[in-house]
This record gives sequence, C-alpha cells and structure tokens, in this order.
Amino acid sequence: MLHNIQTNYCREPMDSIQLQFVFLDTTKHITHVTSLREPLPTNDASNQTVLTEERILGLLSDIKKQHASKKFTLHHISSFLVDLEPEHIQLFSNTTCGVDSPFLQHYSTVRSISIPFSIFIFHNVNTLYFFLHEVPCSHQHTLKSILKKKHSSASSSKHAKTKRVRIHTTEGEPPQEELVLRSFSGSRKTRKHLP
Repeated sequence: MLHNIQTNYCREPMDSIQLQFVFLDTTKHITHVTSLREPLPTNDASNQTVLTEERILGLLSDIKKQHASKKFTLHHISSFLVDLEPEHIQLFSNTTCGVDSPFLQHYSTVRSISIPFSIFIFHNVNTLYFFLHEVPCSHQHTLKSILKKKHSSASSSKHAKTKRVRIHTTEGEPPQEELVLRSFSGSRKTRKHLP
C-alpha cells in the first residue's frame, strides 16, 4: 500500500487548513477550544500557500470578540505541517513522533505562515494552533473626563427659576416683606433691563 502511495501520489496544495484556538485561564488550564477551517489561496509560483499576518490578526480579533466577557492575549502559535515527499513515507511510518517532531514549529509572535504543499492523506492532519491566555482582570474604574460637558436644555431649565426674598422699606412705613419668583428664560438680562 505504501509503495502505491509513493508511486501514484504527489504533494498538492491545500485548499483549507484546520485552525485550533486553545483558550487557557489564569491558572494555565484549558477552558475551551474553538475550531474552524480557513480557506487558503494558492500561489503556484512559490509552490506553497501563505496565511498572512493580517489575516491571522483578523482571525484573532474575531475570536476574541466571541469571548468578550474575558480578556485574552496570544501567547504563541504552533504549526503541525507534514510536508513529506512520497518517497519518504516508508521511513516516516517506521519512526515515532514526539515534541521534537520536525513538523512541529512554534512562533512567539504573529507573522505570516507558509504552508507547504503536502500529500493529500496529511491534509486533515495539518493544523495551526493558537494559544490564548486569559489576562487577569484589574478592576480599574473608568476615569471621568475633566472637560466640562455642555448642559442640556433640561438641566439648564432646572436653574431657570429663582426664589428671592426682598424687604422694602420706605420712610414712615413699617418694613414689608415681599416674595418674588422670577423665571429667567431666553437670554439673561441685567437688573436694569428687567421689568
């Protein structure tokens, strides 16, 4: 069977790749995993496809929005991409893979990732992993602006009415008390312009 694969199959471009977003809490335990398939454009000149840095940033932004109740930051990206030549499959089938696998790579920063052509039987195995760690919440209160806000008409009408108490005294008459209610609507006038 492996001999037939070696002679009949060659490496082909992948039309999509599996993405795994692994969310870890503050204690580094996996809380949940989100999976999706990302379509890949093919670049025949370079014999590989590229998942661009811009697209990765867009995917991370979309995934983080789905989990807006907590804040997550990208810790690292890992890729498991099997790009064996057909003639090496027999040798590969006799080896064991571990964490030191030549197909497993780690990236500490976001960057464009080249995805080489591979034999079709490995297309479902090829995967990109994004490890997102929860950022502890720092209960910061939102700061109030020091800029003065314009008063709305409702708040300015609250100050439009003024109560005043005046005492009128004239010569020869006893002092009188008078209660004056005035409404200042429109423009403010000085005392001499008031009726």
